[in-house]
Amino acid sequence: MSKWSLEEDRRLVKSWINISTNPLTGADSKKFGFWTKVACVFNQTAPNGAAKKPPKTLNSSWNPAAPLVSKWCGCVEEAYLEKPVG
Repeated sequence: MSKWSLEEDRRLVKSWINISTNPLTGADSKKFGFWTKVACVFNQTAPNGAAKKPPKTLNSSWNPAAPLVSKWCGCVEEAYLEKPVG
């Protein structure tokens, strides 16, 4: 198994956030459908010549990152609640 680059990790997080926060495609999807959408965004944003990653690979790589991303999302939400825009 090859090690992921920092750029791939960033693309994975951005793809996950893009799909999970989209009210049209969002988190209401079944697991496979959700990760298929994440894989689509992830692979569309890949540099030319980069290998395509299947949904199962992205899901497996997501598991260690999930707690950190959830913590970050919680911090961002708390910051918005403390200092509302407008």
